[in-house]
Amino acid sequence: MNRMLELYEFDVQNCAKSLWMTPAMVRELHDAGHVIGLHSHSHPTRIERLDFDDQVREYRTNFEHIRAITGSDPQAMSHPCNSYNEDTLTILRELGITLGFRANMARPDLRNLEWPREDHANLVQRMAA
Repeated sequence: MNRMLELYEFDVQNCAKSLWMTPAMVRELHDAGHVIGLHSHSHPTRIERLDFDDQVREYRTNFEHIRAITGSDPQAMSHPCNSYNEDTLTILRELGITLGFRANMARPDLRNLEWPREDHANLVQRMAA
């Protein structure tokens, strides 16, 4: 991957500036009344495969980062890649998260940490068809 980036003279740092929100941007959204929620810290695509302690680190780090930026404890979240398990739900409850969203429209028991939502990737795919 690094060789390919070099070959095409791709500037990763410059690209990152337009991909990631700055803390100031997040704070601006928060101050405008938007809900800023957890999504894990490093976005593992299969977070349910992490052991309990690694999941705690993922969500605790993300929680603390958001609190440092907004001055408020996050209360909502979205499951990255719809990946989670009972450990995840326990951790989120311990952090005080009261609303969580799946990444699909499946309707399990409709528990407060598993509300269905349509993933943007699904919408984009349908729009292209």
